[in-house]
Amino acid sequence: MSVSRQSAKGVLLTNGKVLVAGGVSRDSADMYDPFTNSWSPAGFLGAPRVLHTLTALPDGRAILAGGTTGAPALRVAQLFNPETASWSQTADLLQGRVAHAATLLIDGRVLVSGGSGEGNVFLATAEIYSPATGL
Repeated sequence: MSVSRQSAKGVLLTNGKVLVAGGVSRDSADMYDPFTNSWSPAGFLGAPRVLHTLTALPDGRAILAGGTTGAPALRVAQLFNPETASWSQTADLLQGRVAHAATLLIDGRVLVSGGSGEGNVFLATAEIYSPATGL
């Protein structure tokens, strides 16, 4: 990898590469190519991110949701495009979340659930993100 990472998230993309994003004091991502046994930079998140989720989408992209920069729980979500190795903003979560779960549903949507929100309050809520609509 381009830098050491603690508490980063990794996910297997549909192209067979592994995306690793964020981590303590890390605002970047790296991609591992098992065919060439090499790492390459995979863009910048805009701010360090920990306690987030990273989910591979059926269309080849990945979504990074929530987490924290060391301040309150974040609502921000970003999409990774492996063809350009870049990140773009998408619809925010309804609630800021850290240490939550994200599950890819059979229809390609992502269920984001639980975690902690503002003031370390445990959340008993869930929301769904649709890559088709960006909401």
